[in-house]
Parts: sequence; C-alpha cells; structure tokens
Amino acid sequence: MSLNRSSSGLAIAGLVITAVVATWWLGTVGLALPSSGNPERASAQAILALVLLRGLLLPAFGLPAGLRLARATWPGLLTMVAVAWPVVALAWSASEVTLHAVLAAEGALLALAVVIGALGTAPAHLARERLSADATDIMATVAGLLVALGLWVTRQHWIPAGLS
Repeated sequence: MSLNRSSSGLAIAGLVITAVVATWWLGTVGLALPSSGNPERASAQAILALVLLRGLLLPAFGLPAGLRLARATWPGLLTMVAVAWPVVALAWSASEVTLHAVLAAEGALLALAVVIGALGTAPAHLARERLSADATDIMATVAGLLVALGLWVTRQHWIPAGLS
C-alpha cells in the first residue's frame, strides 16, 4: 500500500507520538527497576497515554486532511494507529492490564480511524463547491477538534475499564 503525502504525514504523527511515549516509558521503567520498583503502573500509563493520544489526534488530523484533499485518509489513519502496536505489546507484557482491555481499545481506535477516514471525504464535495479553501480548512479543523473534545469527554465509555 502506498501512502499519499497527507497519509504519510499522519503516519509520521503516529510515529512521533509513539516515540515520545516509548522514550518516557522506557526511562520510567529504567529508573524503577534498579530501585526494586514496580514497572507495572508505568506500563499501564504508557498504554493509556498511547490510546488517549491516538484517539484524540485521529479526528484532529484526519478530518482536516480528508476535507482538504477530498479523498480518503484512512490508510494514513490506520498507520497512525498501527505504528504504536510494538510499544503497546511491550508495555502490556510489563503491566497487569488484561489483553481484552488492550485489544478492545485498539479495536476502537481502528474503527475510529476507518470512520474518520470515510467521514473526511463526505462533506468535502459540498464544501468545495460552496466555500473557499480557507473556509474549508477552518471548518475541518473545528470539526476535528470538536470530535476530539467529544472523545475526551466520553473517554470512560470507549476506553475499557482495565486501562483507566
């Protein structure tokens, strides 16, 4: 699968998020182990941080990209989700979080990526006919931020109990 320019930007955003959380998690675990500390809490927090960050950034980046380009951005959004899976797997192995909770959260993120990738193109044709490019960008950014805000407010409903 080849990614277009916008999709590769989304994939890079996912990679940056993953790298930041992985660096923090490895540093925290590295400090906890020599002092006979327990890395389980830091590992669970790393999983939660990755789920929350990706869940909030999917609409914030995906809707504007879809509206701007008037084509599906779901390949880049799926890549944004999938790029964190190695870190999620390592953090899960060091935590007490159930596999069911991790798989449910990742499944919710995948579903969100597909839906947002498809939604990004739906209003694009109407918006391009009636609005200027600047107005379309503003509308897409506001829509993405509103969806991200809605996800933040309702996070206890879409993040499994084992992660919160």
